[in-house]
Amino acid sequence: MNFRLAVNNDINHIIKINSHTVKWPNSMIYKEFKLNLSKSFVLENNNQVVGYVMLRKADSEIDIINFAIDVDFHRMGYGSLLMNEILKTFNKSHKIFIEVSINNLAARNLYNKFEFKDISIRKNYYNYNEDAVVMIRENGIA
Repeated sequence: MNFRLAVNNDINHIIKINSHTVKWPNSMIYKEFKLNLSKSFVLENNNQVVGYVMLRKADSEIDIINFAIDVDFHRMGYGSLLMNEILKTFNKSHKIFIEVSINNLAARNLYNKFEFKDISIRKNYYNYNEDAVVMIRENGIA
């Protein structure tokens, strides 16, 4: 297992995973990848990208803006592995935020497992008029 900063050669893998999971427009993936304040990481298994995370860091806060595991690797523990790596990389001095569809119970359960707590609801946050739950993890420690 390898967790590393994403490089340009990873964009196609990220877009493939995204197209079956989060479904951001490709233009958003490219834009986020190039922003100075944004960092993208990939999780590899046997040199195959199985997941990725895009986040923004500002002062002592981390905002996870895109977190996905390849659908072929769902329910195999890769989400937990990816979250563990994020928490190890961004130490206990950080608050970590994430937004997730109110109906994505698998993701919400994963984040709850890592002590994320619901703090608010964003009404009609997604294009398909679905609410988002804003979650926070204080201090970034497991």
